[in-house]
Amino acid sequence: MPRKAILAVLALGALLVGAGLVLMSSRRTPAPQLPVPSLRGMAWLPAESAVVAGIEIVELRQQNWLGELIQQATGPLKTDPDYQAFVDATGFDYTRDLDRVWLGLFGAGWKTPTTGVAEGRFARDRILGYARRQHARVHRHLDFEIYEVRTPARAPQREEHVFAFAFLDATHLAFGTSAEQAAMVVDCWRGRAPAVDTEEPPRAALERLRAARQLWVVNDTAKGEPPGLARQLEVESLRELVRWWVLAVRVDKQGLALEGAARFRDPAQAEQFHAKLGAMVFLGQVALGVSSNQVARPLREALANIKLTRSGETLRLRVLVEPRVVSALLRAAPGTLLRERTD
Repeated sequence: MPRKAILAVLALGALLVGAGLVLMSSRRTPAPQLPVPSLRGMAWLPAESAVVAGIEIVELRQQNWLGELIQQATGPLKTDPDYQAFVDATGFDYTRDLDRVWLGLFGAGWKTPTTGVAEGRFARDRILGYARRQHARVHRHLDFEIYEVRTPARAPQREEHVFAFAFLDATHLAFGTSAEQAAMVVDCWRGRAPAVDTEEPPRAALERLRAARQLWVVNDTAKGEPPGLARQLEVESLRELVRWWVLAVRVDKQGLALEGAARFRDPAQAEQFHAKLGAMVFLGQVALGVSSNQVARPLREALANIKLTRSGETLRLRVLVEPRVVSALLRAAPGTLLRERTD
């Protein structure tokens, strides 16, 4: 699946989040019969991570129907010259050779420090040679070499870009926004530092979500929260309302299946928010029912499929966005749904 296909999965999830759907799920679902492969990377991400995400790219690449719909909506993807130069020099193309990625974000804000692990097929010698030609600084940590590549700002308003990485083994790459962050992943890999994997409640919630096999996000609000999410949900602070929330997306021939859960600080808050969001969904369907906008009807169909339940302090959501609805959404708003950030 091409880069825009992966971006589209995230964008479609964000679209439903904007409609007030990020914190819920339907009835309880049994734990998957097989281990969730995309969750194992939680053992390699620092426990300090406020937001943790995983994406099973190798499975998403097999969903040709979504890639075809996106190509129809956006046209051929133009290859960035810098990225093409990287592919030519290293032989590594993430649309072909990258299988899984796990991300850990510290604190809040778009520029928060980030760590991660990438799994795939790497031409190690060629990648290291390319880094040296980019004048990367080499840091020693334990018995690992961490390469820190700095890319100068191209415009006055831009900042210098820093990317640090280290090969953990032949198929796993640790990375971060600095050598220090990459070193934290190395410590988790070696079992020398606590990882997100040791925090049982969010992991247990993810394991109950079948959609977590492909794409998932979990947020421990005590450590930070994504920027703008509290405003989107019309609350002053998400931390004061929710202990943690999880959201997962699965792509298959049936469409995009979204599942989520949120653990509130007390049952009364969960009940109040359940009623509030249920009303938002209902009012959204009413408003979309009288709208002449092209995207209104398919979005209304998606809202109609939402199932919300509450059990004590936990709120859950399940919704299936069928391929024909995905197609309509992509055709209706390709310029806004798939536009990449330029700021």
